[in-house]
Amino acid sequence: MVVGLDEWAWRRGRRYATRLVNLADHRVVDLLPDRSAATVPAWLAQHSTITVVCRNRSDLHSDGIGRGAPDAVQVIDRFHLVRNFREAVEALLINQQPALQAAAVGAAKMLTPPGPAAITPMDRGDVRGLRPSGCS
Repeated sequence: MVVGLDEWAWRRGRRYATRLVNLADHRVVDLLPDRSAATVPAWLAQHSTITVVCRNRSDLHSDGIGRGAPDAVQVIDRFHLVRNFREAVEALLINQQPALQAAAVGAAKMLTPPGPAAITPMDRGDVRGLRPSGCS
């Protein structure tokens, strides 16, 4: 059986629980009363047919799955997979910002026609002093 494990709120911000969903038919298998470190492994240990558990990035869930269903494969859900990817790309771009800026300046210089035309403030996105066309 392939299940999805996630937390949900009995009362938002105050009391959370755990929901287990059969991912073959998208039906809720069980609602656990909390999201404690003991509840998930105890439930999983009683359901030996579980082979894959799809989860979020919670260390609590990771540990609980490892203890309750040590042979089950743990996979991250799509939302958190995309979130991990976005955070990795964002970190890479922030880290490479000086090189990206230098490459942009080099590309702008290569694309600027030779001769007396110079890069004006408008070319850098500066819109001060612009007037609507037809105005003097």
